[in-house]
Amino acid sequence: MSSSPRQNGLVVATDKAIEEKTPISPPKNISFAPSDAGAGTSSAAGGMELERRESVMPTEHMLSDVTQVVGDALEDVMNVGSYWSTDALTDDIAGPAGALVFTLHKGVDLLSADRNGLSDPYCIVKVHSSPVWRSKVIYKTLNPVWNQSHDFEGYLEDQITKPLKIKVYDFDVLSLNDPIGRCQVDISGLKQYGKENGLTFTDVPLTGVAHGSISFDVHFELKPVFARARTNRSPSARMHKAAQTILFY
Repeated sequence: MSSSPRQNGLVVATDKAIEEKTPISPPKNISFAPSDAGAGTSSAAGGMELERRESVMPTEHMLSDVTQVVGDALEDVMNVGSYWSTDALTDDIAGPAGALVFTLHKGVDLLSADRNGLSDPYCIVKVHSSPVWRSKVIYKTLNPVWNQSHDFEGYLEDQITKPLKIKVYDFDVLSLNDPIGRCQVDISGLKQYGKENGLTFTDVPLTGVAHGSISFDVHFELKPVFARARTNRSPSARMHKAAQTILFY
């Protein structure tokens, strides 16, 4: 039997060996282990393991799960209105759920807080049971026009139990911002949702300063703020589960 040349420690079959159908022995320094259930593993020199993964065909159970979850998600999307209906948002022990929409319009004759005789005013707005909101800064003016809105999410009955509070500040880069007035208004009259039932406040005088006023309005809108939290079968949750199921398989 003719010997077979070696390259890099591996046996290479010669033409003669192939012609004679001479079996080629594996190198002595490499051993092959029997394959495990469903996946074969080979142990090579140096502790390296070579793993062969076999393709797994979807079982009937897998396909059934995916079909069910995707079908439910699509059904939820088609019936999304049932989760976010007006009845679901208004029929609550705490009153209508949604957002109190605050729109800051303008300020007039605000206090000068800078050496240039002007201010860089912005407002901090507080609605009961909701986080505070800060408006944008309008630079170098005593008569700012904001025309900016913000949604305070929550329950109408909670939000109108206490006055709406506004503080006006002059923005400074190198020092603390200077307060240039504040005000608060009673919004307990806001009983109905819809912009047509809102409250408008024009030229409300600022207190704590010699002069200045601001104008703004509020109304309540029904929105699906808590709709998804009230059901375990929300469209987004079902679609997320469908995506996870598909990726898992």
